[in-house]
Amino acid sequence: MIQFFKGFLFAFNGWRILFKSELNAKVHLLATILVLSLAFYTGLKEWEWAVIILCIVAVLAAEGMNTAIEILANRITTQEDLSIKKAKDVAAGAVLFVSFGAAAVGIIIFLPKISSLI
Repeated sequence: MIQFFKGFLFAFNGWRILFKSELNAKVHLLATILVLSLAFYTGLKEWEWAVIILCIVAVLAAEGMNTAIEILANRITTQEDLSIKKAKDVAAGAVLFVSFGAAAVGIIIFLPKISSLI
């Protein structure tokens, strides 16, 4: 049972490392705060909350995986290596895919609400 709770400590430490060391993670965290604030202000329906939260989690998880890949790749070598460059680029591209998808969801959900306020 103690090992189970240690796993949470390791995970929380991973969050600390991610948000302390990665600029993009900080940008995503700021975007999360802004999106959640807008969500509270516009009064989302339950399904809209679910989709927004899923998007937030997906972006932050993708950023975490990208960071983990970068850390491991940099540990292997700091010299130029084509395979490592490709792996890092693909991981960064995955974050971009998820981010664009989340932005599209945000536009679909928030644009009508913001338009009705204007």
